[in-house]
Amino acid sequence: MVARWIVALVFAVALLPHAPSAAVQQAVAPGELPRSVPEAEGDENWSDLFDLPGTTGGGVGALALDESGVLYAGGSFAAVAGVPANLVARLDGSGWSALGSGLEGDYAVVRDLAVDGSGNLYAGGDFSVAGGQPANHVARWDGSAWSALGSGLGGAYEKVNALAVDASGNLYAGGDFTTAGGLPAMYIARWDGSAWSALGSGLNGTVLALAVDDSGDLYAGGDFSTAGGVPAAGIARWDGSAWSAVGSGMGGDYPAVYALEAGDEGLYAGGWFTEAGGLQADGIALWDGSAWSALGSGVGGDYPAVAALEVDGVGGVYAGGSFTTAGGQPAGNIAHWDGSAWSTLGSGMGGLYSSVSTLALTGAGDLYAGGAFTIAGGVAASYFARWDGSAWSALGEGHGMTGWVLALADDRAGGLYAGGDFSTAGSAAATRVAHWGGSAWSALGSGVNDSVYALAVDGNGILYAGGEFTSAGGVPAGRVARWDGTGWSALGSGTNNTVWALAVDDNGYVYAGGDFSTAGGVPASRVARWDGTAWSALGSGMGGIMTYVEALAVDGSGNLFAGGAFTTAGDVPAKNIARWDGSAWSALGGGIDGSVDALTLDDAGNLYAGGWFETAGGVPAMHMARWDGSAWSALGSGMDWLVFAIAAGGAEDVYAAGYFTEAGGVPASYVAHWDGSAWSAMGSGIDDMARTALLDSGGSLYVGGEFTSAGGKPSSYIARWGLAGERVYLPLVMRNE
Repeated sequence: MVARWIVALVFAVALLPHAPSAAVQQAVAPGELPRSVPEAEGDENWSDLFDLPGTTGGGVGALALDESGVLYAGGSFAAVAGVPANLVARLDGSGWSALGSGLEGDYAVVRDLAVDGSGNLYAGGDFSVAGGQPANHVARWDGSAWSALGSGLGGAYEKVNALAVDASGNLYAGGDFTTAGGLPAMYIARWDGSAWSALGSGLNGTVLALAVDDSGDLYAGGDFSTAGGVPAAGIARWDGSAWSAVGSGMGGDYPAVYALEAGDEGLYAGGWFTEAGGLQADGIALWDGSAWSALGSGVGGDYPAVAALEVDGVGGVYAGGSFTTAGGQPAGNIAHWDGSAWSTLGSGMGGLYSSVSTLALTGAGDLYAGGAFTIAGGVAASYFARWDGSAWSALGEGHGMTGWVLALADDRAGGLYAGGDFSTAGSAAATRVAHWGGSAWSALGSGVNDSVYALAVDGNGILYAGGEFTSAGGVPAGRVARWDGTGWSALGSGTNNTVWALAVDDNGYVYAGGDFSTAGGVPASRVARWDGTAWSALGSGMGGIMTYVEALAVDGSGNLFAGGAFTTAGDVPAKNIARWDGSAWSALGGGIDGSVDALTLDDAGNLYAGGWFETAGGVPAMHMARWDGSAWSALGSGMDWLVFAIAAGGAEDVYAAGYFTEAGGVPASYVAHWDGSAWSAMGSGIDDMARTALLDSGGSLYVGGEFTSAGGKPSSYIARWGLAGERVYLPLVMRNE
């Protein structure tokens, strides 16, 4: 059963539910169309470069085509191909467009779509609002407006997983609900255009898939064992008046049916099972009306399952899901069965956590796939891609990332490096680290095998990366590595635990901070130095309970500043921040009363600290403070919550980013600017936490983090702020995290 839950989790990655993005919430009133225009003064300064080739803000879990060839997509996204669209969007000959203000709710997601003969679109999933009106988990779009279907679906764990429409226009919904229109309906119900009704006594478990055949019979698949009180192992048929089993159903280790598709050959079923009708059938099988049969040797992999099916109209079927083989041949989560053998669709889908959740085939033969993937056929494609019969392509263009950006560093040549937890950067397949040249991203070899938390560049342009990884470019590298422009190399044996921060001084020495206790096999408590050939400790390092170093910065005199959570530095009392002068540690006044997560220096040598604290040197300083070399001072009334990144030009040009909504008492969404006397918001800011910030030599601020919009524009995990019509040239100051 554990294995099946792992499979379910893989598919869920494509549909990570989200609260409606700030970009959509703030820009859209009930019934209005989402729009990509400035929402607040200053939003014109945020760049629109960093959306994604595909969807932004979440994955694609449902696709449907109407009779005219219009494609509808649903999921957990906030934008498609750069067009703001809340959870559902439409593609026609003119391009992508939103459907009114879309769908909303706490952690809202669309799980399935269906189109009836009149062209009405139905959406089902986890949402409570459609077009600004209440709609419980199911709604209809008539081409111009959304409407609810009665009081919708309810129950303790209500959600809709599957929809289907019959020739008479009846809509069937399946999921986890137990009421429909206020009436008892166990996991499945019918909407006849005016009212909901139950289908007999329903099922005894979750419905995950629905399909209607040419005879009008409804098939339900899922995680249940009875239908209408009749034994039915994961699949059952409703003939309009009663339920019946479909042969002996599915077998295996806790079997479940995730996908159903009716075709001329019969009913295809996909899911997590190893038997169909008592015969071996791995993940996929065909019911011909009287018996089950396997499709060759089916699909394989660590936890193989089929979650999406689409008949090809010529006797075959496309299958998508979470698998690495089909018919014994390598297949990256998608494959085609022609009636006798399996074949692949290029190299299929990939990424850090890849799966295919939905498929749709147009009359022109283009196959659309949605899911959790970030690469399709070697091309960067965020959760959504098209197969034209010979190659994969992304939908739209953009330069955003497919995962969190946790570190940024200037390359000292007009570009920058980004590190984090992504698998693509713009159109480039780039595993957790990438280079931005000003107009496009490029990969750094094969990247690294785990998270990157810190980046730093030396005077020769050499990049150093730190984090959780144990290999870089396929070379063993203990949580820290070096990129020389052509290849990766290790820094000795590295450290024995996470590296959270890096800094480089003018002599080329590399400093690392983190959770480690050894570096290069030498005892080094949370901080160490690499001199180009070997690691060494900095005195006795940091001490205390739950000790770590989270931030580092080097000044023009070569002094190293370290921040984190510690009570001693080199056996000297030092509250969470200290200075290393090359031979000994010293405290900075009375220190800081909480963890320090960010450090940077301005061009006058002032040190700025951000984190989770309320006082610095005994002075009230909410989450941010300045050290002028002799004393601490606050920056106004500070922030209402955490500061994770700081970038500074001069004392009158300081940026803070993190997890706050106010700066100096002024509303400021996760980013803010200090002009030397007061804080100000940066337009409408970003829609989620910032983790790193970088001020480039041209005066543009780059921010990385967990957000998907900036200034009301799609901006996937990275954003750029630059004053519209004005370029201010400032020295580079990096946040090394």
